[in-house]
Amino acid sequence: MKQVPQAFRDHLEGEVTTLCRCWIIETVAGERLGFTDHDQDVSLDGIVCQKHAGVESGSIEERTGLDVNSSDISGALQSEAISAADIEAGNYDRARVTTCLVNWSHPEEYFVDRVSLVGEIVRRDGHYTMELQGLAAELDQTTGRHFANRCQADLGDTECGVSLVGEPMLASGTVLEVFSGVVLSVAGLESHAAGWFGGGRLVWQTGESAGRAIEVAEHVHQGSKTLLHLWQPMSEAIQPGHGFMLTAGCDKCFSTCKTKFYNHLNFRGFPHVPGSDKALAVASGMQRFDGEPMVP
Repeated sequence: MKQVPQAFRDHLEGEVTTLCRCWIIETVAGERLGFTDHDQDVSLDGIVCQKHAGVESGSIEERTGLDVNSSDISGALQSEAISAADIEAGNYDRARVTTCLVNWSHPEEYFVDRVSLVGEIVRRDGHYTMELQGLAAELDQTTGRHFANRCQADLGDTECGVSLVGEPMLASGTVLEVFSGVVLSVAGLESHAAGWFGGGRLVWQTGESAGRAIEVAEHVHQGSKTLLHLWQPMSEAIQPGHGFMLTAGCDKCFSTCKTKFYNHLNFRGFPHVPGSDKALAVASGMQRFDGEPMVP
């Protein structure tokens, strides 16, 4: 049960209230930021909650039991508050957000309404929407291994064992043309087969996005051009001449592990577990039932 401080309760029972909402965001790195929907800065426990940061509360969903409660806050992307570059860098991933109802005339009188974890962050047209999940979300994390067809390791980590040093696992390239912010015509990857870098990790070496990484959705050859499709645009515009480093992509399938990386002995999945299509299929005389592997 939530405990409301007596001083704050007395204020709520008065004829006139002076209330605002404040949010304290504490990142995994330990940085603490404050925002408020009031028209003046509010100092809360030594943290200045910024006015005019464009932050406002969205819908709130409460659930019983251990179901994850959810709400959201949204605002404008501003360099002095929350910027697209900070979101893209993952600075707010799994950050802790404390939502408070505050008496702005006496900020020492406040009530902690909820404590949440940052979930998905959506950016669109210069604005962001930050999903806030209840603390029960921490119980919804996968621990240990689980039975799934796809590999649970990441390419190049200790469980995978594939070395990502040098060719053909690692390649450098240069942007030649940019289409729609997410399709790049590049040089330096001509000798690699189409699809080799699909799902790979691209790290910018030059330009305003230097040091930032993004996943490649697709790698194709189109005539004389080599194209990379990014999952989403970078927060800073990519220009011709910008350089990058790119690692090979893995779709976590057993066949890819065996034929592309020759690493099937280290495969961290269960490719022979029947899927729902196999479990629910109707037997017919055209099928073989001799115990052969489902995945060669």
